Amino acid sequence: CGGDSRRKKAAESSESHHHHHHHHSHSAPEISRIITDPTTGRRYCRGKVLGKGGFAKCYEMTDLTTNKVYAAKIIPHSRVAKPHQREKIDKEIELHRMLNHRHIVQFFHYFEDKENIYILLEYCSRRSMAHILKARKVLTAPEVRYYLRQIVSGLKYLHEQEILHRDLKLGNFFINDAMELKVGDFGLAARLEPLEHRRRTICGTPNYLSPEVLNKQGHGCESDIWALGCVM
Repeated sequence: CGGDSRRKKAAESSESHHHHHHHHSHSAPEISRIITDPTTGRRYCRGKVLGKGGFAKCYEMTDLTTNKVYAAKIIPHSRVAKPHQREKIDKEIELHRMLNHRHIVQFFHYFEDKENIYILLEYCSRRSMAHILKARKVLTAPEVRYYLRQIVSGLKYLHEQEILHRDLKLGNFFINDAMELKVGDFGLAARLEPLEHRRRTICGTPNYLSPEVLNKQGHGCESDIWALGCVM
């Protein structure tokens, strides 16, 4: 599928360090290189692994018709066999697909075949703020302002749509070629409920828990803003 062979080699050599020693017997069957969307007949070529999440692995994926590159979240049906797991994925898709903003990872398309669920998202070539900070060790104040302004812009849009992110952290801020920041990963996102209807549970394993969430008062906009302060 083309792609920069230098980059491929680097990815392969770095992958070979991790993966070849421990093949899990229970791991999902190998995902094929060419994936066809059964509803549209479009063909995609799966590239390298970009990251791993809860249920999903993220891959580079190229639309063979347009040559457009996406980040594809690929979720084996076996990992979401239980109804509550499937509901989580459906909710993430339902919330994410209505969002459209310069600083939110764009949702493009979703389809399933017999083995997997595929979610096609905007490809961010420079990975996440977590990677950038790890490589750089420290950022200057102007850079921090540059990135924070974009996070705030994306978050303001989310809250205007009455959606909470609930897992704001460096690993969920993605950077594209143009050094633009995109807020991503809506796996823990939820609609904003009025105070009396809020679920009082502490969801998932978010990094930065605000006092009101810890005190079981539910999660509102202010809890995302707390996490943003922690990020800074």
